[in-house]
Amino acid sequence: DAVVHQFIHSVQPLLLNRCALAGCHGPSPKSTFILFRTSAKRPIPHRISQRNLYNTLTTLDLVQPENSSLLTAATTLHGAQNQPVLGIDAPQDLASLVNWVRVVASTDRLNPWPH
Repeated sequence: DAVVHQFIHSVQPLLLNRCALAGCHGPSPKSTFILFRTSAKRPIPHRISQRNLYNTLTTLDLVQPENSSLLTAATTLHGAQNQPVLGIDAPQDLASLVNWVRVVASTDRLNPWPH
């Protein structure tokens, strides 16, 4: 499934590096949006990727994808940040995230998991 593949290979690493490590959404989060990770030297087990995907999907507005809280939070100040997580310094990362959200919104919303 393209949504899951793109999440595991591009969206999840982006979120883990930009959001989980910032202290907002990783260990001891200050938010309800939680991302799980393993040590930097170990690959992320599929079950953890599934949890991260599920948690990320709950932040999406499938009717109006541009209004998804995932995108809003990534592009505005929140938490203890002094700049947006994906600001003008990361246009490619932001474009990738926006594209993924649009792909999710345009696919089968009832069955995001491959069998």
